[in-house]
Amino acid sequence: MPTACFRVSLRLAQIAALALCAMTPRMAVAQGTWTGVGAINGTVMYMDTTTIVRTGNLRKVWIRSIDPSPKSFVAGKDTLDFDTVIGLNVFDCSKHTRTVTTITYLLGNDIIFNVPETHDKPEQVKPRSFFDAVYNDLCGVRQ
Repeated sequence: MPTACFRVSLRLAQIAALALCAMTPRMAVAQGTWTGVGAINGTVMYMDTTTIVRTGNLRKVWIRSIDPSPKSFVAGKDTLDFDTVIGLNVFDCSKHTRTVTTITYLLGNDIIFNVPETHDKPEQVKPRSFFDAVYNDLCGVRQ
């Protein structure tokens, strides 16, 4: 017969497991299971379909782009070269918008620059663009 202490410990373990399960979709990160979804001017685009999160009208998905040769951007006084960008894209199915909320720049496998939380405003998804195709797929829009 279980003791009162054992029952309390078991109940706390169950609550902790439920809390962890409830938080997991929101904390999902790119796992490296990339599915090729197209190319734009030589840049190859991938999605990590294993981490798609659907919450109401919002769809979150990690998108990775790999350029055939390095590109550069200026961060402060430094010019940084990168060939890969991984970003958490949030699509709003009710507004036809996209926001990148987290972004990492890499050169090869080395992280060059990381923005863990961007403050970008949602931008309208351009019709017939790569991101419009992703939006249509994630939001269930039929053309």
